[in-house]
Amino acid sequence: MDENIEVAADAPATSPAADASPATAPAPAADAPVLQKGDTPILLSQALFVVGFSEYYFTPWFDLAMQADPEFGSNRHGHKTRLFVQQSYLMTKELEEMMCGDKWKELSVFRPFITSLDGLPSLSDVKKGGLEFINKAVDVFFREYKTNFFKHIVEHWTSQMIAPYIIGGDPRLAREYIRWLNACREGALEAGTFEWSQEVIELKNHKVHGGSHKICIGECMLYVTQNSSAVEVMEEPFIKEILDQLLESLESEQVVNFLDKSTWPQEGEYDLVRKQICERIVPHAMQQQRVECVVQNINAMARTNVKECRRTVRAVIFSICLHPYNRESVDKKREERSTFEDKQKVKTTNGAERITGLFDHVLKDLKEADEAVREIGQQKYDEIFEHYRNPDGKTSTVEREKKVEEFGAAIEKTRKITKAQRSGNIHVPVDVGGGIPLTYTLPNAAKTKTLSGKRLLIVKSNLRGAPAYTCNWMCHLCRQWDLPK
Repeated sequence: MDENIEVAADAPATSPAADASPATAPAPAADAPVLQKGDTPILLSQALFVVGFSEYYFTPWFDLAMQADPEFGSNRHGHKTRLFVQQSYLMTKELEEMMCGDKWKELSVFRPFITSLDGLPSLSDVKKGGLEFINKAVDVFFREYKTNFFKHIVEHWTSQMIAPYIIGGDPRLAREYIRWLNACREGALEAGTFEWSQEVIELKNHKVHGGSHKICIGECMLYVTQNSSAVEVMEEPFIKEILDQLLESLESEQVVNFLDKSTWPQEGEYDLVRKQICERIVPHAMQQQRVECVVQNINAMARTNVKECRRTVRAVIFSICLHPYNRESVDKKREERSTFEDKQKVKTTNGAERITGLFDHVLKDLKEADEAVREIGQQKYDEIFEHYRNPDGKTSTVEREKKVEEFGAAIEKTRKITKAQRSGNIHVPVDVGGGIPLTYTLPNAAKTKTLSGKRLLIVKSNLRGAPAYTCNWMCHLCRQWDLPK
């Protein structure tokens, strides 16, 4: 049995993270032991399938989503949000290719699972947990995974509000998306004369280990625009504000990268577009890690016994100053190490090294803050300062006003008196001298009796068939309070 398990687990695992082309399963070794029916535990086969799927598909894409934006560097907001519209297309494409015609069975990462099936008996009924069960379970897994993937990934990232984020991604895809908007403006979409580009391009920064994908621009854009109307997209405030500059970029013979000023025909020509990308797209987190970090940060500030204004300001300072320094100080120290193993040993900086570096980091932030004040002007600075200082903007103020409005609306409603409220009796707690309402049963008419300050309701019923402990408990009460048995 041990040998069989070792054969099932001892297979090379290659994933799309390391190799862009699908890996085929190599032929088993000549001296490999043959599994007999019943040798493989059903749980082992399920585990091997999950491991194969995770290694080939889930883990590489998940790791990629956690990486920093290549344009803005490490420890910045978004975690590739700017590129995730096109990345969701790659994820969808790879998932469908893997499921098409059961091609996943040819991948080497699934070889241990396929091998384990030789040890499962055919029991002719999925309820018996044999080969029929595991085959059905795999079909259900792929079906449910694809359903949830389309619901939570595809529908969201191709929605009319999120799909325009493509203009902050690959410049070639951004240009094609803008060409689609221009075709709508000129009536080519309505006339049916617009055609997507069929050029095949290479997308970088979408592989965990630095690889690339080759895609058709037209196929990608059909995916991106599947849930969008060009007319409505152009009316979105985010796009409407920069639409003229976006359309002007089509006049340039060179593909314009809105984040790379060296590709702009004139200096400052697309400053507004770049500003919108940096302020509207890049800060949009595509997962909850940043949000949870901020929640923990605010919780830490609350423990210092300061009020909302100071908590908010301290949280902002921590987020833009101290938190980035933790990552940057580690990266700087790792650069001083020569080998990869030594670099990985550096987890943090301590002592005088940390304090000295932090001091220089704070001075740099203060200098940038002074430059920002000069750039936005004193009036804007005073507005920001007043926003944090003014109690009208406090969360507690907003919540209190909301509660007052809800209370006022409730007062205007007609009050409904419940049956319990119409009884006229008040509840007297035990500590004040009241009793505990208990119920016991008698075969005769219903009665009510109060003994020693304890109000007992005697209900017409019968104890026949009741558990013995119920009868014993009732008899004990009767003896204690001198009640008729």
